[in-house]
Amino acid sequence: MFAGSCDVNASDWRTSSTTNKYFTNVSTGLCLHNSGGQAEAVGLRVCRAGTALWTVTKLRS
Repeated sequence: MFAGSCDVNASDWRTSSTTNKYFTNVSTGLCLHNSGGQAEAVGLRVCRAGTALWTVTKLRS
């Protein structure tokens, strides 16, 4: 879970248009990253790292 104020640049994110997406922080240019374990924390890393790719799944309501 990410917490932060939405009125600061640190909360500005963009995604790539590919199926497996990079979530990039606009201010730092770094991407969300984790080592792949379900209980692993998410941090920031260079976007070319393979573990910076994410698949987005829509949950059914």
